[in-house]
Amino acid sequence: MYALRALTIEGVRAVERAEGRGSLEPGKYADFMAFDRRNLYEVLADDIGDTKVVRTVFEGCTVHALAI
Repeated sequence: MYALRALTIEGVRAVERAEGRGSLEPGKYADFMAFDRRNLYEVLADDIGDTKVVRTVFEGCTVHALAI
């Protein structure tokens, strides 16, 4: 749980870009990644490297989609 916060809201706070980023809320940029895991909080540290990014959205536009 702490690692995800560090890479999301805490990450943008650290570089002073939290306004409009870091969480999914109305009025904020839609920057997010979708993974092939149901719940990243339940992935063991040894298994996180096997997680695949299925889609990446930056400022509301898909910039990566895993070919199926």
